[in-house]
Amino acid sequence: MRWANFTIYPMLLVLMVANGGAHSAHGPLTRPDLPQFLASYEQSLQPIDAAYTDLMNQPWPVRDNSGKRLGRRELKDRRRIVADLRETAKEVAASPDDLVLALTLLDRTEKLGDDLYDLSQLAYDNDLEEPATRLTELLTTVDHNQDVIEAYVFNLAKEKQKQLLQLSRENQEMRQKLQGAEAR
Repeated sequence: MRWANFTIYPMLLVLMVANGGAHSAHGPLTRPDLPQFLASYEQSLQPIDAAYTDLMNQPWPVRDNSGKRLGRRELKDRRRIVADLRETAKEVAASPDDLVLALTLLDRTEKLGDDLYDLSQLAYDNDLEEPATRLTELLTTVDHNQDVIEAYVFNLAKEKQKQLLQLSRENQEMRQKLQGAEAR
């Protein structure tokens, strides 16, 4: 059964990367494409969640770089980011113009990537070859999603900057009109 898990997840990974790759082929992620991307993004979290579950079922003790035992509690804490990402993705879907939420999604995605990288290295160091390879493959999807989200955030920030500049111009024009009216 364990072998079946390790063959199914790479296939899911390939499908998700292929589906997510459509965004880079057609240009940056736009608001109309956002719901579809976020649905795919949430689906990409399922194999990661399963990988965390499998890691928690691995023989212990797994040790970090300093030789300290990596506890199951720490894995549960790391796994919490997956739930946070699901929630943040739903919030971004509900408020696609919210720059703070988009930045939060980007930040949490980056943290997930860092965790996956760290855990893959720990798995390699502890001779857990299959989980290490799986985590590394999942990291590819997370990195792709991070790149797509980062481009979306930059475009959203550019739009917000344009809006601020327009409001500043309008404010300046209103002040000039008021000063002109007061001078008469």
